[in-house]
Amino acid sequence: MEGFADYVALRDVRLPQTRTAAQVIRQVKKEGVPQRLPADTDFDPSASHLGTVYEAAWLVTVTLAEHRGQAALVAFYRSVLGGAQVAAALRAGFGWSEADLTSAWRSRLASLAGVPE
Repeated sequence: MEGFADYVALRDVRLPQTRTAAQVIRQVKKEGVPQRLPADTDFDPSASHLGTVYEAAWLVTVTLAEHRGQAALVAFYRSVLGGAQVAAALRAGFGWSEADLTSAWRSRLASLAGVPE
């Protein structure tokens, strides 16, 4: 859910993702592609690399929007905010499991960073 505000803020920005996601790309080049999506605990304000976590979460929303469109992303966001389980909302809105989303997101990160998955 954290990436949604960044999605709204950046959707009309005319900069390449290599620039708007530069922190997470640097981390992926250094440490490899993350194995899992960002978790709530990753957004602890005292954690290091907080910008990286927000960029990673933003790229989750970009991945979803590119798969089924902005309207599907907004419906998913509202559904989860309304209490729907993420897994059920993903399946209903995108035809994806969390593993499918993670795989697509990991592919995007690898591609942006120019590294293998």
